[in-house]
Amino acid sequence: MLLADWSVCPEIVEDALLVVSELVTNAIVHARPPAELRLSWVRGDGCRSLRIEVSDAGAAPAGRSLLGIDPDEHGRGEAIVHALATRHGIRIHPGGVTRWAELGTT
Repeated sequence: MLLADWSVCPEIVEDALLVVSELVTNAIVHARPPAELRLSWVRGDGCRSLRIEVSDAGAAPAGRSLLGIDPDEHGRGEAIVHALATRHGIRIHPGGVTRWAELGTT
C-alpha cells in the first residue's frame, strides 16, 4: 500500500480512508466523470501532511458545501471531512472541480 511505503502513521491512514471514501463517493454520485484521485505526502515546517485531492468534471454551483451537496439531504460527508482534516477546500479550474483535504501530524 502506498501509505505504508510512505510510512504514514496508522492514525492518519485510518482518517485518510474515510476522507478518500467521502470525496470519491461525492465525485461519483454528484459530479461528472472522469474522477481522479491524487495523494501526496508533503514534509515541511516540522510536520508532515497527507494531501488528498479528488478532481471531477462537474461544476461547483454557488452556495454549495465543500462536497457540493446539502448535508441534510445526503448524509454527513462534509462534516466527516471537516472533522478529520487539518485543512480542506475546493478549487474550481477549467474542466472541473478539485476537492481537497490535508491530514497532518507533527
